[in-house]
Amino acid sequence: MWLPEMGVDLVTLEILSRRGLSFTILSEEQVQGEVHGDAGPYRVRLPGGGFFAVFVRDRQLSNQLSFATDQIAAGREWLADQVRGRQGLTLLATDGETFGHHHPGEEHFLHWLLAYEAGAVGFEVTTLTRDFRDNQPESEIEIVEYSDDVKEFLENLFQPAAIKNVMVVNKNDKRLAYVEVANKDKGIAIGRDGRNILKAKMLAQRHHGVDDIIIQ
Repeated sequence: MWLPEMGVDLVTLEILSRRGLSFTILSEEQVQGEVHGDAGPYRVRLPGGGFFAVFVRDRQLSNQLSFATDQIAAGREWLADQVRGRQGLTLLATDGETFGHHHPGEEHFLHWLLAYEAGAVGFEVTTLTRDFRDNQPESEIEIVEYSDDVKEFLENLFQPAAIKNVMVVNKNDKRLAYVEVANKDKGIAIGRDGRNILKAKMLAQRHHGVDDIIIQ
């Protein structure tokens, strides 16, 4: 199941599970836990018991394929350079209408890339259904839950850091979020090399149009 804008929460995963669906696709910034450098599948624990499977796409490669094909001089060299040394499954996932609708003619490039160039550099093209059948999820991860309430969503983004207050304001034509974090948890909120705050800014902008987040 490809969720709209990849908006996800545990209630949604519970519903998908009850409807007999097996997995969904999320982006790497939407999950927390030990992602072992490949797409999975991984499992997410559901509140009602049991698990739901998640594949994790490579956001950078997916975006390059979607929005920067004019900069990809040769598909074979691009593939070889981007996925050299990778183990396991590399997942490129993007909106289908990107090819042929938003970018007329690029559906031919996509076909050539998958049908010919991938195999030429030693990679097998597969489907998630086939991979899921052959590789059941073992490692457990958590998701960053979506909420229509921007303040609640921001709190979710920074878990498990203790958030004392969230204030969202419009200033100089920008939507800014001021997030007050307990002193002992500021390192968690920012993350190693700023990874957590960068992830939070990306998701807040995508789902709620927040232009910047300021940690206080």
